[in-house]
Amino acid sequence: MTTSPGPAPIDHFGVALDNAGLKHRSIRGSMVTALSQVLKLVISLGSQVVIARLLFPSDFGLLAMVYPIIGFIQVFNDLGLGQVIIQRPALEQAQVSALFWINIALSGALAFIVILLSPLAAWVYGEPRVTGIMASLALILPIAALGIHPVALLTRQMKFGLLARNEVAAALIGVIVTIATAWLGMSYWSLVLGQLCSTVSSDILGWAACKWRPSRPALHSESKADLKFGGNVTGANLANYITTSSDNIIIGVMNGKVPLGLYDRSYRLVVQPVSQMIAPISRVALPLLSRLADSPDAYRVAYLRIARALMLLTVPGMLVCIANAQTMIDVFLGDRWHDAGPVFGWICVGGLTSAIYSSAVWLFISQGRTRDMRNVLTVASVLNLASFLAGSFWGIVTVAAAAAIVFVLVTTPLVVFGATRSGPVRTRDMAALLATFSIGGALVYAMLLVEAHAFPLRGLAQIIVATLVAYGGFAMLTMAIPAERRAALSAINAVRPARNN
Repeated sequence: MTTSPGPAPIDHFGVALDNAGLKHRSIRGSMVTALSQVLKLVISLGSQVVIARLLFPSDFGLLAMVYPIIGFIQVFNDLGLGQVIIQRPALEQAQVSALFWINIALSGALAFIVILLSPLAAWVYGEPRVTGIMASLALILPIAALGIHPVALLTRQMKFGLLARNEVAAALIGVIVTIATAWLGMSYWSLVLGQLCSTVSSDILGWAACKWRPSRPALHSESKADLKFGGNVTGANLANYITTSSDNIIIGVMNGKVPLGLYDRSYRLVVQPVSQMIAPISRVALPLLSRLADSPDAYRVAYLRIARALMLLTVPGMLVCIANAQTMIDVFLGDRWHDAGPVFGWICVGGLTSAIYSSAVWLFISQGRTRDMRNVLTVASVLNLASFLAGSFWGIVTVAAAAAIVFVLVTTPLVVFGATRSGPVRTRDMAALLATFSIGGALVYAMLLVEAHAFPLRGLAQIIVATLVAYGGFAMLTMAIPAERRAALSAINAVRPARNN
């Protein structure tokens, strides 16, 4: 008598798709993530409008004092091991389990260190409330670490629909908790509770969607190589942290919590929507490019198509914000934030090249060039830090202006050049892409100035009309340039067969 074999074990690590399958999966993933990011953007902007009217600049300033410290520790919270899972061509159960347990042990130790440092941070800032806030946010480190591996595995398998659903749900839960507790008068604690609930929700949803479970704690023969790869990613992340957070530390120490609150809200009003566009597209791009690493022509075409789409999403929006900076602040944050207008405008100038800066990082990671990435981003972070220090002597507007100018004209070209020195995507490819958007951006900005002069609208109406002009202007320019028109039509045609699969 023979027995029928049981069900085949689930391969949590394999990606059995050819180039065409990868292309179709990435297109579907891009469509799903784009929709999810629209929802998250609505949630984010809506919540900022409400929360800015329930809380005060000093409340946000208190959190802004702590976030740079927590952000610094979070750089080391995953040691880049999530990127190891996404990038490696082959993985084993024992290998991934070893990475998981290393991650959990590290995050627990980091949380303990943060709690010990919280009284020292309060003393440095001269603000005793920092102790409780910082100790509470330390709990997020091990909670966030629990969710790193499920998300990385789902990303590796390009299950973008599940990831998008989970992100939107977790963001909504966090916003609901923040608004409810702020309404009840919990002031800055509402921001802490909202973030904590969002992180817990993300973990629960991630583990429910990913059926992988870790084995017993043990090291693996590949652990040393994986930690070396992840260590280089961590070094690059540390450099990015300096770029994105040291300005808060400098302003907090030199100017206090109210100017820091104004600066921080301006920064987040720009960075959160842009990050919500870039992060999910990065999630699609990294596994796609990693799988195409052995097909240079397909790799180059895929990267340039995604980078072009990302710039079409972000650049028009940044131009709208630059041309209507004060209106944006008055409409979305209210009268008490009026002084943040000039700061917001300059931060948006820096946002013009944020997409191309982020996409250059994909080239380093997907090609396994993490050492080069660490070195280039370290130099870029030093230059950005110098701009923050130079501007800090004249106030928060000058900090924003100096940072924007250096980021656009110095550090972004540096990172792009470093990323394209080798590999399928060459410097001339990026130069052509940047030249197209520079010319198009100048023309669209001129259209926005003409629109503002010809139709002197106010408030939300002005923002809506300017947005239509900016995105409509870029669409017309895309169709008017033969090379851009061919790229756009190719992307549209690529979606059609994906729908039939």
